[in-house]
Amino acid sequence: MVVIEQVNPAEYCGRLAELYYLHGREVVGEDFNLNFTHFADAFRSGAYRLFVARDGYNNVGYCVFSVYNDLLMRHKRTAECGAIYVKPEYRLRHAVRLIKFAELSLQAEGINRVLVHSPSDRLAKLYDKLGYKYLEAVQLKEF
Repeated sequence: MVVIEQVNPAEYCGRLAELYYLHGREVVGEDFNLNFTHFADAFRSGAYRLFVARDGYNNVGYCVFSVYNDLLMRHKRTAECGAIYVKPEYRLRHAVRLIKFAELSLQAEGINRVLVHSPSDRLAKLYDKLGYKYLEAVQLKEF
């Protein structure tokens, strides 16, 4: 059974090394080389939210959001998805569950807007079905 939860990025990010590696190889290619030290430092800053999908003790997916107040609309608290990855055998249903869980958690935290970057048509169609609107190079969902 796949469980989705929000975890403390500073404590949990090291446990996701396998997923970061798989994600990097799929998106960037064989030339992928994550600067894990900078990645962990960014998590420790406290400006990120990390959501993880687990099947038993195995991590099968994650998504990371940076959280900030918009510079031009300070009253709009924004979360921007920096990365999302779900192992291929768990995609579709569990990717949707992961996104919806993250949205609900972010909304409960007082976040008004979620921005996502969708590099693939398949991902763009998924976000479209979830109610995101195109805004130049990103898709946006407001609560």
